[in-house]
Amino acid sequence: MSYVQVEQRTVLYLALEDSERRLKSRLEKQGGIGNHQFFIETAATWKGGIATLKAYLKQYPDTGLVIVDTLFMFSPIGDTNSYTDTYTAVAAIQKIATETGTPIVLIHHTRKGARGDSGEGWADEGMGSQGINGACDTIILLKKPDGKTDGTMRIKGRDVEENCYNVSFDKDICTWRITGEGEIVRGDPKAQAELLSLLEKAGPEGMTPAEIKDALGLSSSAASNRLKAVEGKTRKVNGRYVISRFHDNSQMSKSEKVNMDAQGDFTFSDIPREDEKVKPEKEPEIW
Repeated sequence: MSYVQVEQRTVLYLALEDSERRLKSRLEKQGGIGNHQFFIETAATWKGGIATLKAYLKQYPDTGLVIVDTLFMFSPIGDTNSYTDTYTAVAAIQKIATETGTPIVLIHHTRKGARGDSGEGWADEGMGSQGINGACDTIILLKKPDGKTDGTMRIKGRDVEENCYNVSFDKDICTWRITGEGEIVRGDPKAQAELLSLLEKAGPEGMTPAEIKDALGLSSSAASNRLKAVEGKTRKVNGRYVISRFHDNSQMSKSEKVNMDAQGDFTFSDIPREDEKVKPEKEPEIW
């Protein structure tokens, strides 16, 4: 369990989708107390968009971070599928960040039903046009299943190495924490091959998720991600994962069962049945 240590700075938080009551409740859970370095504006108090933000940063140049929650509440875009419109809107905000040296975080929603483990295209799961991503320096996708506390945080950008972290949300204090290194496997043939090779060696007996986790040196969530990546090639039988063809051949007669090699090349045409086996001409003597 870990948190990211950051430098304390003056922050402007534009909470444009929250009421003052909701904000107060959340801050109390987080143990937040008012100070001269944290300023919150809601939709009721913040009037304006890019021009207003630019004027604010000019008036308060010590601002070290701006959080815009959400992008569409701050800069409404009529046609969200227009690359030109979305790129222009976000590029204008990015220009302010560059000119003032102030980092600006834009909170944006993902499309309903979008999957955060769908390979290289995960950064394009935001609502609207890809023009939003095109104008940003760094993209961060934070995602967890409905009703769950564990999720993933994926990052890629012009000046940062692409990475994935396993994270968990603590509802009591409304805070995310990093629980370990995640991995990107949906489009990673090497990671898939490693798991399939392991299950090949396990044969028809298969392996439990815990055994897979330990054998590959993965966290529970990382092992789960790998298993999801090879769905269709494996099957879960009595709590154990096996290569699909092992399970499909489980109904073979006893005389037809053979040990399959890692490549899966096998035939049954040359395996004699019990009644076809050649018997020795002479019974062996027993001393």
